[in-house]
Amino acid sequence: MPIIPKTHFTGFSPNATVRDIVDGTTAVLFPWKWRTWQYGSSAEKIEEYLQIFFQTKHAKTFDSGRTALFFALQALGIKEGDEVLVQAYTCIVVTNAIRFTGATPVFVDVNDNYNINSKECKKKITPKTKAIIVQHTFGLPADIEALVDIAKEQDIKIIEDCAHAYGVTHNNQLLGTFGDISIFSFGGEKVVSAIRGGFCITNDDALGEKIATYHDNLQHVPKKAILQHLLKYPIFIIGKWLYSIKIGKILFFFSKKLHITSRIISKREAKGKKDTIYPATFPNILAKIALRQVRLFDSIKEHRRIIAAYYDKELKNRHITKPKDTTKGEHGYLRYTIQVDDPKKLHAYAKKRRILLGNWYNTVVAPVKPKERTTGYIKGSCKHAEKISKKSVNLPTNRYITLTSVKYIVDTINTYKP
Repeated sequence: MPIIPKTHFTGFSPNATVRDIVDGTTAVLFPWKWRTWQYGSSAEKIEEYLQIFFQTKHAKTFDSGRTALFFALQALGIKEGDEVLVQAYTCIVVTNAIRFTGATPVFVDVNDNYNINSKECKKKITPKTKAIIVQHTFGLPADIEALVDIAKEQDIKIIEDCAHAYGVTHNNQLLGTFGDISIFSFGGEKVVSAIRGGFCITNDDALGEKIATYHDNLQHVPKKAILQHLLKYPIFIIGKWLYSIKIGKILFFFSKKLHITSRIISKREAKGKKDTIYPATFPNILAKIALRQVRLFDSIKEHRRIIAAYYDKELKNRHITKPKDTTKGEHGYLRYTIQVDDPKKLHAYAKKRRILLGNWYNTVVAPVKPKERTTGYIKGSCKHAEKISKKSVNLPTNRYITLTSVKYIVDTINTYKP
């Protein structure tokens, strides 16, 4: 039997475990398990786990982090005519959540560390400003203490966007416990991943009660959509295994083209429109997968830091700029993001060597092209975000990137010439 050359992936559900794949696949194959897709106790169990882990009064799961953000905004009373500050260099699902409340996203520029610039943030506050969304990009803590001080001074609220930063600490305090309310994601490419899912946490009883009320009135995710999520497990593992001999590429193409598997961002969301089947509750089968992963979190976090440390030490190409970790090691490293003048050329160079690098974020509001107006972003308003988004390339840090793999990736990057 011929040996299939190994391809190194940054995306395509990189964090799924063997057990996840087995559970996802058997849930599809065995009819007596179909009812457990929607119904069961897993969502309640993970909420209880999260309350203990974060030492928070309230934790409530949803179908996604974007739904959690939408309800966090609603719980804070954000409405039409209000403004919410959000960093440029982000994802459209963040700005969509703001716009779906009727409020206006106001974009703030970022620092070299990919997070919101607190000084620029203060300049953008107006009488209409009601909240700041603080995104901890790639798992690197933002300047959260300065931002909390600004918010208190101006009597506005802080929403921590910890979609990239589950379990990351800052000054020995977990991210997500600094703001008024926080949201997290269990999306397929996040540190803890269940293809889709997310949750809110807060210590504010009034906010917690509102979040619980929103949750209790939600619909279930339709079985067809859950099936599309679950099918990613067998399709992605087979597709990744056979990618180097083109069969995997064909499988990925047709699974997307024929809507066999779900999209990370739907076509409607990419156009700034609501999906009709969401918001919804967290499907039981996906909650079961997420619960198992959060219990393995310490080993996941340590692995990412070992890989990132190797990149820090061994990447020595003068044509790239390594990320700046200003937190003395308090970094989740969802992805290790470098800067290079011609990302497309580096992507192509790496692909020839069977390395698929990531492109978060290759535009100020991903994945929207700069000429599109669906987000309200005005070109030139956040120049640093525009600059770094044109140069960003992600290196993988997930559980399947071994030290042997990372050495091969580093050797490839080090030999790259523009």
